[in-house]
Amino acid sequence: MKLKEFLKEISPRISKKNALAVNASPRKNGNCRKLVSLINAANPKISTIHLDAFRILPCEGCLNCISGSCPSNDDFTKFINQMKGKEAVIIVSPVFFCGVPAQLKAAIDRCQFYWSSKIKPLKNCEGYFVLTGERSERDLICCEKTVKAFFATLGVKHIKSYYIPKNEIS
Repeated sequence: MKLKEFLKEISPRISKKNALAVNASPRKNGNCRKLVSLINAANPKISTIHLDAFRILPCEGCLNCISGSCPSNDDFTKFINQMKGKEAVIIVSPVFFCGVPAQLKAAIDRCQFYWSSKIKPLKNCEGYFVLTGERSERDLICCEKTVKAFFATLGVKHIKSYYIPKNEIS
């Protein structure tokens, strides 16, 4: 999708909502950061977080979360708390080897507690996924499955996914 078309479509969907844009890229000056800035410019009330500002350890598969406690001492809870109370969450991510970056995947994997307990920390929240890359829109299919599972686990209703070619942003 062309960048201008995307901004024209997403803005009315989120403009009157308490929305959060999540930059999932580890790159400090990458296309996702630029894209989030463009979303913010079109929607000044939207909040933004950069996933690289959070220290989220990968899931160790210990299954302690089933009993309600995770042994990892990191920023995962802080990350989830940033999303609570939002009416819309927009995940903006690059494609890395037909998937999302490790930082986003770590955060998604850490949602095992929510999945096993059936607790949905987000209520009445819409989810949008924006992927950017340099190959093709076919990469969206692989990444979208993971993000849709993340949204469903948290209680977010996936509304739409978008693919914006890298050359539209840079």
